[in-house]
Amino acid sequence: MIVLHSLEVYAGKRASQRTKTFLLHNIVNPIVAMDVMRMLKEGSPKNSRLMDETVIKSIHTKIWKVGFGDPNDDLTGIDHTRLEALQLTATLVKYHYSVLQDARKDIIKFGWTHIRLEDVINKYAAYVVTGYCIAHYETPANVVQRVYLSLLKTNQNAGQALVTQALELIATTFPNKCNADDPNSVWAVTPHRILTEERQHVQQITTVFSFLVKHADFFYKYRDKFIILIVKSLRAIAPLPNCSGQSKKLVLQLMTLVWQWEQQRVKGKQMLTPEEHKLENSADMFEYEIPDWARAEMVTYLLEFIVSLRRPSPPLPANAEVATASLPPSAEMINSMSILHSLLHPQYWGGVDIDLSKIIEILLAGDPTDNKWVDSMMNTLQVVRVIADVKPHILKSMPLLEKLLEMSKKSDNSENLLLPI
Repeated sequence: MIVLHSLEVYAGKRASQRTKTFLLHNIVNPIVAMDVMRMLKEGSPKNSRLMDETVIKSIHTKIWKVGFGDPNDDLTGIDHTRLEALQLTATLVKYHYSVLQDARKDIIKFGWTHIRLEDVINKYAAYVVTGYCIAHYETPANVVQRVYLSLLKTNQNAGQALVTQALELIATTFPNKCNADDPNSVWAVTPHRILTEERQHVQQITTVFSFLVKHADFFYKYRDKFIILIVKSLRAIAPLPNCSGQSKKLVLQLMTLVWQWEQQRVKGKQMLTPEEHKLENSADMFEYEIPDWARAEMVTYLLEFIVSLRRPSPPLPANAEVATASLPPSAEMINSMSILHSLLHPQYWGGVDIDLSKIIEILLAGDPTDNKWVDSMMNTLQVVRVIADVKPHILKSMPLLEKLLEMSKKSDNSENLLLPI
C-alpha cells in the first residue's frame, strides 16, 4: 500500500525533511482526506477502507512516538514537516478517534510537545490537535483549563483562525464540564480576568470578545461579569470615526450581544411563575440589570457609530450623477438602527438620556457640500426618526436640530436628505 510505503520512507534515516514534507503533503494527507470524504458520502464513518490496524500502528510508531530531531538542522523543512504531521493527526482524531484509544496518550503528548514551539502556526495547529483530543477523550480538568487560558490570551494575528478552531473544540465540552449553578465557573472567570487585566491589548481582548459573541447563550448567566467590560471597550476596539471594517464588525456584534442578553432577561423574567420568583437561583439569573450610566454610554457610542457609517458608493459611469441619500443603507446601518430602536423601547432602556447636541454641533461646523457630511447628515436624520418614534418628547428640547435642518438645505442632496423627516 502506498501509504504504508510512504510512512516507511518517512521514518527512514536517509529521508530529508523536504522528502518527509513531500510524502505527507502530497501522498499521505490527500489519501486520508479522500478516504474521509468517501466515508462521509456513504454515511459510514466507521467503515474506512484505509484506516485499519496496520496503518494506525504505522502512523503511531513512525510519527506520534518519534521526535523531529534538532530544530536547528533545517528549520524551514522541519516546520513544514511538523505542520503536515499535525494536519494528519488532527484529521485522524477528528474522524477516527474511536479506533485510536491505544495511541491516545502518545497523540496528546505529541500535540503538547508542539504547543511549546516558538513558531506560531505550528503552535496553534498543535492546539487544534489538543482541542480534538479534549473534545473526544476524557481529559484532566487542569489540562483543559490551561489550554483554554492559553488560547484566550492569544495576542497575535498570525494563526488566529487556528486559535478560533481550537477554542470552538473546547467549547463543545462546556455542557459536560461546567456547573451551571456555579457563578464563579472557571469558564467564565478566565475570560473575565483576561479582559480585566489586558484591556490595553486590543488583539487579546478581541479574541475573548469574539469567543463570547459565538457563545452568547452559554455566557448569558455570567453576563454581569462582561457587560460593563464590553461597554468600556467599545471605543478602544473601534475608535470613531476612523476605524477598520473588522473593528466595526466586532463592536456591532458586541452591541448585538448586549441587546440579545437584555432581550433574554426580559423574556425570562416574564415567563417566571410566582413560585419560581421565590426561588433565589431562578430569579437571580434574570435580576441583573445594566446600570443606567452604562446604558447611556453604550447608547451614546451607538449613536456616534451610526452617524459615522458611510453609505455604499457603487462604481458609476463617467459623468454620472447620483444622490448619495438615494443609495440603499448598508447591513451595518440596518443592524445598528435595529438595535437602537429595540433598546429604546420602554420595557428595555426607555429611560436612558439621549443627547444629540455634540453630534449636531459637529455637523453644524461641517461642509454641507462634502459627501461625508451628507452621509453623516443622512444618518443623523435616521436617528432622529427612530427617537421620534419611541421618545418624541426629547425632540422638543433640541433647538440645534432646527439649525441643522436649515443647514441641510444648502446641500446638493437637500431634497433627499429631508426624506427621513
